[in-house]
Amino acid sequence: NLQLENSLLSKNQEDQLVAYIGLTDIHSGLDNIEQAKSFSKLAKLFLKKNPDPFLEIYALFAETRIFDRQKDTQLSLETMNKALTIAQENNFEGLVISSRANLADYLFISERYSEATKQALLTLSDAQQSGFKSKAQQAHLLLSKIYAAKHEFKKALLHSQSANQLSEDLSGEKVRQLAEITRIDRQMMETEEQLKNAQQQHQILSLNLEKQKQNQMIWLVSIGIIFVIVFFLYYRVASKKEIVRQQMANIRLKELDGIKDRILKNTSHELRTPLNGIIGLSDVLLQEPENTLSQKNVELIQLIKSSGEQLAQVINDILEMSKLKSRNVTIIKSHFELSELINDVVIVCSPLADKKNIQLIFQSAKTPQNIIQDRTRLQQILFNIIGNAIKFTDQGSIRIKTQITSDNLQIKVIDTGIGIPRDKMARVFEGFEQVDSSNTRNNQGSGLGLAISRDLASAMGGVLKLNSELGKGTIVTINLPVTLNIHSTLKS
Repeated sequence: NLQLENSLLSKNQEDQLVAYIGLTDIHSGLDNIEQAKSFSKLAKLFLKKNPDPFLEIYALFAETRIFDRQKDTQLSLETMNKALTIAQENNFEGLVISSRANLADYLFISERYSEATKQALLTLSDAQQSGFKSKAQQAHLLLSKIYAAKHEFKKALLHSQSANQLSEDLSGEKVRQLAEITRIDRQMMETEEQLKNAQQQHQILSLNLEKQKQNQMIWLVSIGIIFVIVFFLYYRVASKKEIVRQQMANIRLKELDGIKDRILKNTSHELRTPLNGIIGLSDVLLQEPENTLSQKNVELIQLIKSSGEQLAQVINDILEMSKLKSRNVTIIKSHFELSELINDVVIVCSPLADKKNIQLIFQSAKTPQNIIQDRTRLQQILFNIIGNAIKFTDQGSIRIKTQITSDNLQIKVIDTGIGIPRDKMARVFEGFEQVDSSNTRNNQGSGLGLAISRDLASAMGGVLKLNSELGKGTIVTINLPVTLNIHSTLKS
């Protein structure tokens, strides 16, 4: 609000008009109707003197919000019709779609369902042709409401499903944007490595020049000696400038890296709150009595919940990755029985393996294996590794083997899955990376599981290693330091 009021003092006429429109919109939202009307009037007077069809449409949008707050649907319809006419006359494609979508909303509120249907269908057609997915989703949602109000539930359901699909597509695009941020981060790291190599080359060159100077001092006369000294001093100054430049570049890279981390954290936190709301509301709806919702609606709600949980898991993985990268992770050690922990993980993962007819095999030790380590973090690592093994194994088995010495625990997860090419082995430990990173890959996921597991193992004082052969399977080995609660070495 303060920024817009400052814009009123600008000498740029367009900035002043934008400020009037923005202040109209803000005061409407705050229910300061009289102030909103005064700014709307100023915007109209300004446009009368300085016509601008593009900004006039936005001024009409803002004026419509005043009528909407006053519950004057008729004036809202008239104003939105005027905005649509101006947008069509000037071929403002995006504003035509927005105006028509708003007009359809007000027609629906007025219960003029036939006209609302016509405008919503036109909005949907234009949005699909122009590639405006968010407006297409809005049109589908409105059509779903209209057909539901007209008791045409089959059509309402079809449009609701289309809206949900577009919602998933838009969510997928956001995840791909996060993946693009990670790709940029990797390029920055490569650039930093190149800068380090360049610095080393400069150091080598400096040593070579020093040697040349010493040789020249032997064979050259005093004039040659003076020339070498002058040249060396010049080079020292240039080298210092280059080193300072590289140091500044390194500082800038670290700042950009910090900005990227903050963007990831803030974006993840902002997404988590509405997602938790979606998942919670879906649970509430699913707990309704069976005769309240149709089977189709139950399936749609379950789809909404499943999609929300999947995206929530991606967000949780991003936050976990950010904590690990900033070394802001706490390791809490406790006594627990190893076989019992692994059996718990196997029980949870077994339904996923059963769906693919895969054997998930773990033979508990005959003697209790009581150890001291971070139970929660070890369980998280096992869920990630075994879940990955099930995801990328289509037939055969997954075996879990353990071996404990006096101060070390080794866990192996051996699958008969698709395997990993040798040239992709290093990249699977990077965030948002999978062996198949195309849009048509069979196995969906954020690609953070292995990266998080490796960093957690490192934080626990251990290592995670990967051995794989394409088409034959993969072996993931976890080595962790432990304290035994028994004296003998146990093997299973």
